[in-house]
Amino acid sequence: MATSTDHLASLVERADEAVRGIEDADRQRIAFDRVLVHLLNQDHKVSTASSSVTAPRDPGGSDDADATFADPQQRIDAVAEYFKIDPEQVPDVFDVSDEGPSLIVRTSQLDEAKANATREIALLVTGVRTALGRDTETAHIRECVDNYGRLDRSNFMKTLTTMPELSVLGKRGSSNRIVRMKVRGAEKAEDLVKRLVGE
Repeated sequence: MATSTDHLASLVERADEAVRGIEDADRQRIAFDRVLVHLLNQDHKVSTASSSVTAPRDPGGSDDADATFADPQQRIDAVAEYFKIDPEQVPDVFDVSDEGPSLIVRTSQLDEAKANATREIALLVTGVRTALGRDTETAHIRECVDNYGRLDRSNFMKTLTTMPELSVLGKRGSSNRIVRMKVRGAEKAEDLVKRLVGE
């Protein structure tokens, strides 16, 4: 069955929400394109898993366009733009030497309480991945929280799903779910990163 107009509009709205914090128009467009393509690809995988009918391809295209940030400097610039900090400050918070970004703040910079630290890490991980046009899974956040010694296994998912700054998609009880940044979350993540770099 073809993707409905309402469903496509919903995907576009989700992509738009994900990149709303990026002020530079060119970078916002690039990030929007990447997020939307990813959403459409994920939606296509779900559709083809239950149907033999595939979505029509653009008749003028041959392969999917490469929309990755080609080198660390491009990733640094995108992250700096998203969080509204100087590019030189990005390595104080994130390692973007690989396409999969990682959090590198000191443990002492995070809240000592597990729930609060989980919220901080969730904002940082979701924010940096959003800045680079990458999906965030609860598994990404869980691994990072665990690495920082703040994981409360019995309350981890509850902490995430009750955060007003994030949308946790998927069914309750699923072991790994997609996380989307809301506008208020982007603003709070920006404030958190600025605090971490001493602004």
